[in-house]
Amino acid sequence: MIPVTSDLTLEQAKRQTQKTEREIAAFVPPEAVRATEHNEKGYLWSCREKGSYKWTGYFRVTYSAPVDIRTVLDQIAAEFRSRGQYEIRESTHDDGSPRLQIIGAFGEDYLVDENKAATSLEVTSYSPCFVLPEGAWPGSAF
Repeated sequence: MIPVTSDLTLEQAKRQTQKTEREIAAFVPPEAVRATEHNEKGYLWSCREKGSYKWTGYFRVTYSAPVDIRTVLDQIAAEFRSRGQYEIRESTHDDGSPRLQIIGAFGEDYLVDENKAATSLEVTSYSPCFVLPEGAWPGSAF
């Protein structure tokens, strides 16, 4: 079972997750970045512990020049392995393109890969699990 971070607020979970998205995106060489897109709003997904949720986010880095995605993903994996608090899973899509999953101890999860056209790095994120604040409805965008 994923532990719930009882002292983490929705706002803190969102900020923490977005910060990690930016850290991951920074591995794309700056000279190859045309634009970034950061979803400011996300939705809540239920964690296994009743009444606990995780915030979902998304970050895209659009390339201005070709990027060696395997090298970028290897660098990201090495960095997060070195932190000692993440499980790293490397896999491939059906078409053979690489993907990376970074899983934290409190349920945070980052899926990192390249879009099919190889024109952007995409990070789909899930915050650590937290207790939903009183009066918040899980189906709302936050």
